Amino acid sequence: MTAHIPRLPFALDPLIAEAKRRARQRRLLVVLVVVVVVAAAAVLTVEQRGLGSVPALVPARLTVLAVGTSGRALFHLRCDPAAGNVAQPAKACAAIAAQPSLVTHPKPYYDMGPNTWYFTITGRLNGMSVHFSGESSWTPQMPLIDKLGLAGPHGQPLRLEPRRDGSIALNQTRTFAPGVLRQGDLINCRFYHS
Repeated sequence: MTAHIPRLPFALDPLIAEAKRRARQRRLLVVLVVVVVVAAAAVLTVEQRGLGSVPALVPARLTVLAVGTSGRALFHLRCDPAAGNVAQPAKACAAIAAQPSLVTHPKPYYDMGPNTWYFTITGRLNGMSVHFSGESSWTPQMPLIDKLGLAGPHGQPLRLEPRRDGSIALNQTRTFAPGVLRQGDLINCRFYHS
């Protein structure tokens, strides 16, 4: 027995051809998207290698005090999140994360000039106590000053507070209330010749 299947009133060949064409377009679109994503990832990798590895910020809360003959400069820096009164807190925090010795053991720089400053650094870095004191010339060639952004555009200290001077006569006693004197104040003992 033979069964006859009636013919469909329309041809399927054009529909199959259209489906194949759309499938090729989808495959091409997927390949194009993959190429763009891979290219973008390659560009980002090259940029990061050019910048060096970008370190994660470390928790820090630091105070840097610099005292010189012309006055004193006091800086506060907090990292994670970055804040403080240095020129660029985020940049300073990234520098500390990449090189913690900037604040734990700063390398001094001496230019044999009269601009020697006394530095103290106190606070906490990555859960550890920081306490440093030492001398250096005030110059952006000192990595602490350069990388933390403590100098202004002409190399001068940011936030310079002028030195406060005072004097006490010979054989006099003077008591100062707590908090009145600060590091960098100059008290002279004066005496007169007759």
